[in-house]
Amino acid sequence: MREIAVIPLENCDFRLVSGGYTLSLEGGHLRIRRTDGADGLAFATLGEWGWNLFPFIRQRRIERQEDGPRVTLIAERGDATFTLTFGADPSRPGLFRWRFAVTPQRPIRGAPECPELTFTAVPRATLYTQQAPMAAGLAYLYEEALLDSTLFYFQDFTALNDYFSRTQTRPMGGIFPSPLPHLPTGIVGLLGRDLGLALPDAAMAAFPTGAEIVFSQGYLALTPGRPADEPAMARRFLEDLAAIYRCIPRPPTELVDWKDLARRTLADLLDPRNWVEVKGKPFLRAYVNDERTTPNLSPNWTSSPRCGPTVPGMASGPAGSWTSAFRRHWTISTTPRSGPSSTSPSQTIRWPTAGTSSPGWWTCIAWHGAATRRP
Repeated sequence: MREIAVIPLENCDFRLVSGGYTLSLEGGHLRIRRTDGADGLAFATLGEWGWNLFPFIRQRRIERQEDGPRVTLIAERGDATFTLTFGADPSRPGLFRWRFAVTPQRPIRGAPECPELTFTAVPRATLYTQQAPMAAGLAYLYEEALLDSTLFYFQDFTALNDYFSRTQTRPMGGIFPSPLPHLPTGIVGLLGRDLGLALPDAAMAAFPTGAEIVFSQGYLALTPGRPADEPAMARRFLEDLAAIYRCIPRPPTELVDWKDLARRTLADLLDPRNWVEVKGKPFLRAYVNDERTTPNLSPNWTSSPRCGPTVPGMASGPAGSWTSAFRRHWTISTTPRSGPSSTSPSQTIRWPTAGTSSPGWWTCIAWHGAATRRP
């Protein structure tokens, strides 16, 4: 069965069918299963182990969108309003997505400690990979006993930025072991019967009342059968990742006016408040508007015996080197190199230093920016 269908049931229950799989709310149980099966995955954070929202659902909306059908449930508790949205991707049967958000009416306790999903019976799972430290929140596995399918779970951490910011938490240090030893654990993965997102422990009392906070924006791609071999497993991983990526909301591209930014950077650097005179020579202060006389950088590096050839187009000597560099909008730094190279004025120009204790290269980028010498 490959078509997508939403079947309204009594009260606020429903079935969302896609590609031989069903996401359904029936009798107070929200589950994902094979359409011809009974067991599968249950949403633990929304049920009695977590927020216990199902007795408080008061409204259901079913909408037809360009990106597929959408089912929205509104749960009204005395302390908060919860908005639960479910959908399925018409271009990829078996791909479900959801967004869960809470709007506190008064300070409430933190998010449930249990992971988002749990298998309704003991699974026989083969875990291929899960969240690595400082990486995307995903888990990829094959489950044989209940679903006979691969499962690609993905959590959109960008949608949870406000949650992490207000709770002073981050998407690591959770209950799921890292695939790399001796590195931080993750908050997305598979552990026993539990799968998906397990938010870091945090008090939600810091959340302002009346403001919506997203606590999950997840995706689950299911594909029947075990991959025949490792290349097939890797191919399915990439296909599922691509299908989910197409569904992730992406912010509009914002172009940066680099020339204007360079002009403003130059003006800031030349501000007298950023300079201090020591023994008759100008130096950059260590910190902006710092009243101490400790210098941080000497602008006269081109006259130093430690320096190599003068920057092309740059006046030599203490008086002209600094201002000439800024007027010509060079960006200067030091990077390790194994040999000299020279490119067009709009790209990087490098030449060797002289008199240094270790080999190095002056790197000059003929671009708007600031002149600095980095060790």
